[in-house]
Amino acid sequence: MGGPKWYRKEAGHTDNKYSAAEGSRVTINGVTGEIIIRKSDPTKGNHTNNPAYSNTCDMYFHYGKTGKEVVQGTLYIGRKKICDFDWSHEHRNVGDGRKFPKGVVHVQFYEDKGDGSGERIRKDNGDARYMNNAECIKFGPIIHHFNPTVKLRP
Repeated sequence: MGGPKWYRKEAGHTDNKYSAAEGSRVTINGVTGEIIIRKSDPTKGNHTNNPAYSNTCDMYFHYGKTGKEVVQGTLYIGRKKICDFDWSHEHRNVGDGRKFPKGVVHVQFYEDKGDGSGERIRKDNGDARYMNNAECIKFGPIIHHFNPTVKLRP
């Protein structure tokens, strides 16, 4: 786990920066996920993003500012961050001006910068969107496991 500058190739992860919330690991629809907490965050909700690399899960989730409610999930493929499922805030696309309300999942993708790090795509085509049917079926159940009140679509 951790951003690219924290990634330890010899160890395969950077678990020294994060810990898993005890008992949070589940596998639903073949997707393994857990809640992670940045060790330097005593409130359990101060970090606003998940690590660029996964350790052993397909998805990591994190708490919001209160440390009680899960507000974001990140999907990893080949241990690299691919996309965020976020519902923690109202979002407006820069490209098309489309608005997504707080509490409804919007999806944003990352592109590989070629140096081992990723950057959120923010161009016209990379603006956020709602979850598609396949994502709702595959990832909706694990998202609802960690936050039963979130809406997958408006």
